[in-house]
Amino acid sequence: MKSSKRLKDVLDEEYKDYGWIIKKLLQLKAHIIKANVRLDEEGGDDLRWIDRILGEYEEEGYIPMKEELQTANRLWRKYR
Repeated sequence: MKSSKRLKDVLDEEYKDYGWIIKKLLQLKAHIIKANVRLDEEGGDDLRWIDRILGEYEEEGYIPMKEELQTANRLWRKYR
């Protein structure tokens, strides 16, 4: 089976390098910020969402669920 780079597919595979997921989420955050998204404007919910996911990882070691990775993929397409 061909290995996929889409975030939502990662949890289906025997993929244990969660640092890769976090690296991609940090790249997504950079793209959102580059789009000049502010918390009080359209897109602010996207910035709050990525901050929440990254914060939970840093504080609790939380690994995003498949639905959250699907959301990350949608945001990636929106901000790339």
